[in-house]
Amino acid sequence: MRIPNLIKNSAIYSFVTVLQKGIMFFLLPVYTAFLSPQDYGVLNVVTSISSFISIFVLFSLNASATRFYYQNKDPEYSKNLWGTLTSFVVVNSIVIGTLFISLHRYFIDPFIGEINFYPLMFFGIVNVILSPLYLFFQTYLQTLQKGSFYGINSLIYFIFQVSLVILFLTIFNLGVLGVLLANVITSVVFFIYVGFVFLKKIKLGIKRIILKPALIYALPLLPHSLAAWTSGVLDRLLLNDMAGKAQTGLYSAGQQFGGMVGIVTSAANQAFAPWFFQKESEGERGIRQIKQVGELLVIVYCFIALFISLFSKEILDLMVAKQFRSIYTIIPILAFANVFQGLYFIFVNVLFLKHTQNVFYVTLLDSVINLTLNLILIPIWGIWGVVTASFVTLFFRSVFALILSMKKNKLIRFNWKRMYFYVTFFFLISFISKLLLTLNLFLIILIKFGVLSIMLLIFYSVYKKSVDLILSSLWLKLVRHK
Repeated sequence: MRIPNLIKNSAIYSFVTVLQKGIMFFLLPVYTAFLSPQDYGVLNVVTSISSFISIFVLFSLNASATRFYYQNKDPEYSKNLWGTLTSFVVVNSIVIGTLFISLHRYFIDPFIGEINFYPLMFFGIVNVILSPLYLFFQTYLQTLQKGSFYGINSLIYFIFQVSLVILFLTIFNLGVLGVLLANVITSVVFFIYVGFVFLKKIKLGIKRIILKPALIYALPLLPHSLAAWTSGVLDRLLLNDMAGKAQTGLYSAGQQFGGMVGIVTSAANQAFAPWFFQKESEGERGIRQIKQVGELLVIVYCFIALFISLFSKEILDLMVAKQFRSIYTIIPILAFANVFQGLYFIFVNVLFLKHTQNVFYVTLLDSVINLTLNLILIPIWGIWGVVTASFVTLFFRSVFALILSMKKNKLIRFNWKRMYFYVTFFFLISFISKLLLTLNLFLIILIKFGVLSIMLLIFYSVYKKSVDLILSSLWLKLVRHK
């Protein structure tokens, strides 16, 4: 995959990931109008538990599929690879989902407080059972670098799901139940669609010779996924237990804004990871490109975080109900916390080359930090405790990944001091908005755009050669397609 392809697929995956993970952000005006902070907190608790169960359903086999496909591209092997892993995941989803539903009083009820298992949590688990087939199909398209097909699927999925959510909230006034019901109906429809489109491309059935190495590869990633869930989701459950559903709802809404940076970093990594594997195999020239692109990605993440931080108050005034607008104070910290997540993605790809077991150590350490900080800070500071814990945790996650990557690979050396300096510099600039609160709105917006423009000019002048090279390569590719 050349750099123009990387940019193209990054753009597609960014757009798609924003649709998939940003659905709650786009629906914030509707959610905050028809759901109270308490209701929004309930919805996030249900989705948090559901995401935990989905870890055991997928078993990180989507990562195995991508890795083993690139090792052996024989068409027959590919059909058996995707068929075996898809079959296993579908069967596993039914078994795991049934177990959690049957034994919910032991494994679910103690963690959801006053939330009723039926029907809210039940619908959440049903959605987990139905989702893996579609998710595996999307992984298949992504692995084969069919970005356009991947994007079209996601766009249709998004439009269908959002339409149902709006219908059930605004017309039928079903509240949280309406959101969860919309998710289930969407999963049913796309389960059927994928059954017709995807299954004819693969050979269903489980071949032990394929499944065994795939499970061995995925097994070290499972604790990593669990630890990542602990860092990214457990905070909501702890906040719900210690501070209540309303605080959980406000924090979750703040995460929708700050998490937009995380959505972009995750999407960019979907394109960066396969490109990284290819460039690493090209030797010194490829490694030099990896370092350059990694540095540019961090700058892009910083600009996005800065924009969100500077304009969060004005955007909230337009988007959400009054009872949610106080969250503008926590958004800059959450946005730049997700920039550290972007650094982590860049560094951790080095470990995915040959040292997947070390990925678990990274997430285990930051999970311990996250859990400890939340237990200490939430009772003292409430929502600010969980925000602080999130920022510190993601910072250390990136640092741990950097240290291990440098220890395990002596060839790939990122300009990490410069990368962390940029994040710190942009983060400090984001606090300018705190100094402008007494000015009139027009002047505030003018100053903020001025700051962004000056920053863009400075960094363009520094990286002009690299940016122009990438843009010219992309332009030539577009011209050839015409």
